[in-house]
Amino acid sequence: MSRGGTRGWRSRHRLNITTELTQLFLRQRNSDKQTKEESVARKTIRVSDRSGQEIPEGKGATVRITFADARKGVRELDLTDAEAEGLGGRAVARRGRRPKGMS
Repeated sequence: MSRGGTRGWRSRHRLNITTELTQLFLRQRNSDKQTKEESVARKTIRVSDRSGQEIPEGKGATVRITFADARKGVRELDLTDAEAEGLGGRAVARRGRRPKGMS
């Protein structure tokens, strides 16, 4: 065997290891960026469609308007509690089975 063939194999092997280490480093660096981006908090703020006031979390109402002509579709409005109460309308019974305690 000639030494030149062996030396070429070793240098190619070193090159492969160097390439693999570079790729591993880049993958790790990219995953660090992803974890930083994922840690950003998001908050949804609801605003009344009627007055433009901010609706506090856990408050407010969604008014759903269904047209008799189905081709017009359905519209939804986000309103504050006071605006929804002021609309009037009739109270509709809740659907489903009554809770055990209410019998």
